[in-house]
Amino acid sequence: MRTRLVLAALAAVSVSACTREPSAAPVPEGAGQGPEYVSGEEKNYVDGWVRIRLADDAGALRVGCFTRGAAESGNRAIDEAAARLGATEIRRVFAEGGRFAERRRRFGLHLWYDIRIGDDVPVTRAAGDLASVPGVSHVQPVYRIRWADNPRVLPAEYLYTPVRAKFADGAAPVNDPEIGKQWHYHNDGSAWAWKTGADINLFEAWEKFNAGRPEVIVAVVDMGVQYDHPDLAANMWVNEAELNGAPGVDDDGNGYVDDVYGYNFDKDTGAIEPGGHGTHCAGTIAAVNNNGIGVCGVAGGTGNGDGARIMSIQMDPGAADARYADAFAYAADNGAVITSNSWVLDMDAMPADVGAAIDYFNANAGTDENGVQTGPMKGGLCMFAAGNYNTSGPQYEGRIWYPAADDRVIAVTSMGPDYKKADYSQYGQGADIMAPGGEDTDGAGCGVYSTVTEGGYGYMSGTSMATPHTAGVAALMVSQYGGEGFTADELRRVLLGSYRNVGEYQEEACRNLIGVGLLDASLMDNYYKNPGAAPEIPAEPSVEGIADGLHFSCRIPADANGDPAAWLLLSYASAAGSEQTPVRLRMSCNAGVGDAFGYSVTVAGDTEFNAELRAEDRYGNVSEPYAVTVKSLPHINRPPTMIASVNDFTIQQVGTGYARRFDLSMYYSDPDVGEFGDELTYGVSSDPEGIVRISVEGSVAVFEPVGIGAAAVVVKASDRAGAYAEDRFTVSVIHKGIPDTTIEGVGQEHALVLPLAEYFYAVEGMEYKYAAESSDPSKVRVSIGQGSLHIVPVAAGSAAVTISCKPGTGASVESQFLVTVTGGETPLPEGGFALWPNPVSEYVDIRVPGAAGTVAVRIYDASARQVFDGTVTPDADGVGRLEVAALSPGAYSLVAEQDGHKFTAGFVKR
Repeated sequence: MRTRLVLAALAAVSVSACTREPSAAPVPEGAGQGPEYVSGEEKNYVDGWVRIRLADDAGALRVGCFTRGAAESGNRAIDEAAARLGATEIRRVFAEGGRFAERRRRFGLHLWYDIRIGDDVPVTRAAGDLASVPGVSHVQPVYRIRWADNPRVLPAEYLYTPVRAKFADGAAPVNDPEIGKQWHYHNDGSAWAWKTGADINLFEAWEKFNAGRPEVIVAVVDMGVQYDHPDLAANMWVNEAELNGAPGVDDDGNGYVDDVYGYNFDKDTGAIEPGGHGTHCAGTIAAVNNNGIGVCGVAGGTGNGDGARIMSIQMDPGAADARYADAFAYAADNGAVITSNSWVLDMDAMPADVGAAIDYFNANAGTDENGVQTGPMKGGLCMFAAGNYNTSGPQYEGRIWYPAADDRVIAVTSMGPDYKKADYSQYGQGADIMAPGGEDTDGAGCGVYSTVTEGGYGYMSGTSMATPHTAGVAALMVSQYGGEGFTADELRRVLLGSYRNVGEYQEEACRNLIGVGLLDASLMDNYYKNPGAAPEIPAEPSVEGIADGLHFSCRIPADANGDPAAWLLLSYASAAGSEQTPVRLRMSCNAGVGDAFGYSVTVAGDTEFNAELRAEDRYGNVSEPYAVTVKSLPHINRPPTMIASVNDFTIQQVGTGYARRFDLSMYYSDPDVGEFGDELTYGVSSDPEGIVRISVEGSVAVFEPVGIGAAAVVVKASDRAGAYAEDRFTVSVIHKGIPDTTIEGVGQEHALVLPLAEYFYAVEGMEYKYAAESSDPSKVRVSIGQGSLHIVPVAAGSAAVTISCKPGTGASVESQFLVTVTGGETPLPEGGFALWPNPVSEYVDIRVPGAAGTVAVRIYDASARQVFDGTVTPDADGVGRLEVAALSPGAYSLVAEQDGHKFTAGFVKR
C-alpha cells in the first residue's frame, strides 16, 4: 500500500482515526497531519523526570520534595547534580514493600529512584549529568506506555451484528445470553467474515479440563477494572484484610493502603478508577460464566464461584508518575501468578527498570516472603501485546514491540475471525503465539466482545484483546495442572505447546513470524504427550548463497508423534574466525509435514559462512543439525524505494518567512545505505520555476515561495549506481503581498485599481470571497469590485490596508500594506488625533486629544506582529514623542489608548 503524508493546505481536513493507537506522525517542519506513526514528534518518555539505579553497595536516599537546588538526599554527589539540574523531588520507583521489603532488597528494587528535574532542563542533559555521578550505575528516562488496542469501544446496541443472538439449544455449555457474539471462543462460521474454527476452541477445553479456579490470580496491568461490574464482581480478587480493616491503614502489611481489589499506581492509592480498556481485558480473562447475564470469560468458572480471580493494577500511559514497574512487584507480592499486559513501549530494547520488575515477578510470584510456594504455581509468567503498528509504515513491519520482544515474557500476536493475522498486528522474531484480537475493518461482530465500564459490553480489537485470551488460557492451564512443584517454566512449555498451525491463511511475509501458531485451549495436554525423541532432520535442506545474503530452505519435518515440527532454528556465522558468535533465528513452522519453508537473511556479500538448520518440536526436543559452509554472492545494487509520498500542499504567502523545509530521508530509503556503503542524493525541480525557489542541502529540501500559482514538483532520490525513486506532487502558492504604496494627490482621479489575480492564486472552480479594510478611511478608502482592489486617496496621510481571501472551504489568507497619500503639506486636524512626520526616521510625534497622564501605545508591523508595547507622556499640548529608530524599514500601524478611547494611524519607517 502506498502511504501518503498529507501536508498543510488551505482546506482544513477532519480525520477519523481507524488505527489501533493514536500516535505522532514524523511530520517535517511546515507539514500538517500525516499517517499515524508512533515515532516522531511525540517523545517516548515523560518530561521533567529522570530514573536512576544506584550501585549495589549504595546507601538509601532520603526521599521527598525540596526547594529547587536544595536537595538533601544524604548523597552529596547526587545532591550536587540535583542542584545543577534544578531538581525539586526524589522518590522511590518501587515501594518499600512492607513485609516483602527484604525480598525486594535482595532483587535490588530499593536502588531505583526518580528525580524531578527543572522544567527547563532537557531529560537527555539530566541523564548525561547523573550518569557521571559516582555510585549511580544506571540512568534512563521514565518511558511512556501505549495501549495496544483500537481506542474505539463499540457498544453492542450500536452495532448491527449479523449473527444469531444465542447458540441453538444445547450448543453452548453456558447460559450467558451474549456468548453468541464471542466468536473468539467458539467460531461456527455463521457470520459472513467468520471462518469455522477460527477461535481458541474454548468449549472443548471447558469440557475436557476446567473453567478456572479461584486460587489462580491474574493481574490485569492496565486501566482500572470495574470491580463492581455485574459480570465481573464475583471473580474479582479481594484483599480481605483491607476490605475488613481500618481505612487509611495498611492492614495486611504489604506496604500499600486500602488495596482491596488491587492498586492504582496512577494516583498512588487503593481506590481503583474503572477504565474501558482494563475492564474489557478483565472480562475476556474471567467474566463470570453461567450466571445468566452478559458474556463469558476464558477462565470465568462454571457459575459456582470457581472462576479465576482478577487483580486490578491501574496505570495511565504517559503519566508523570509512571510507576508501572512497581505493578509487577505488587502483583507478585499479593498472589498473582500471571499478568496480562495490553501495552507496549516505543523502544529498541527492554528498559532496565521494567526488566528488573519482570525478573522480580517471574522469580517470586506464587511464593511467600521466604520463597516458599504458597500459590498454584511457583514463579510468574507475563503476557504482553506484540503491538498494533504494522500498518503505520515499512519501518514497523516485522517488528515485535517491547516488552513483548523480550525472552522473559510471552509475545502475543493477533488474529481476526478468519484465521488471518489481523492487519494491524505486529509480527516478527520474538513472536510466541497468536490469539484472537479481532478486526474492526470487517464490520460489526468481528471485534472481541467483552465487558466495558458502567456495567456494559462492547467490541474492541487489537493485540490488547489477544493478550487477555492468552492470559485466560494460561489461567486454565494453571487451574488444571497447578499445585506443589508446578512452575512458570512448565506453564510456558504447556502454553507454547497448545496451538494449531494456521500458516496456510497467512501472507508469506509473516507466515513464520506470528508465533508457533493459533492458541488452542483444548490442546493444553499436548505438552504431556512428549515422545521424548527429537524430530527428524529437516528434509531437502539447503542453504544457498545469494547476493548479500543466505537463503535457507527445507521441507517441514515431523516430530516423533507425527505432527509438524513447531520451529525451525537457523544459525549462521562467518567462517573466517572460530570465535564468531552465530546469529540465531527461531522461525515458527505454521505448516504441515512436508510443506516447503524458505527464509532469506542479509549478510556481507562474497563471504563464507558456517550455517546450520535444525527442527524443534512443541516439547522442546531439537533435531540434529544440517550443517554447511556456504558463500554469499557479491553485492548487487538495490534501487532506492519511496517510504511515503508527499501530497500536494499549499503555501499561503510569498516570502522567505513562509518557506517550507522537508527532510527527504523520511520519504525515501535504500537497503544499501549504511552496511553496503551506498548513499542517496536528492534532486528537486519545479515547473514553472517562478513559483517556488527550491534548494537542497544534504537531504533537506527548502521550498521558498516567490510567486503565486501552482508548480509541478519532481523529487528524484538517486543512489551511487544511478538507480532512483521518483515522486511528483504540486505546490500551490496562494498570495503575493501587495507592496507599500504612495499616491501623489487626492481624489478619485488618483485612485489605484489592483487586479486581484496578480496577488492571489485562485483554483479553478472554487469560490472565493475577498474583503478589504482601511485603518483610516478619512485618508484612504478601499473596496472590492470586478475582480480588483480599488484604493481611493481621500486626504494626505497614511492608512494600513488589510486584504483577505476566504476560499469556499478552509482558512482565509490575509496580509497588510501601507498606503501613503501625499500632495502638499498635511494640516493637523484641529483638536484631533494626529501622527507626524510620515514617513519617519528616528522618532514619531503623536497628538492625543484630551490626553492627561500617560498614553498606552502599541506598534504593529505589516504582518500584524506587535513590535512595541509601551507608554508616552504628552506635553501640555497633548503631544508625545516616541523613539522608533530601532524599527526596521517598512509599514507600521500605531494604536494609542487612553480612558477607553482608541486612536489608530499608519506610518512608514525609512
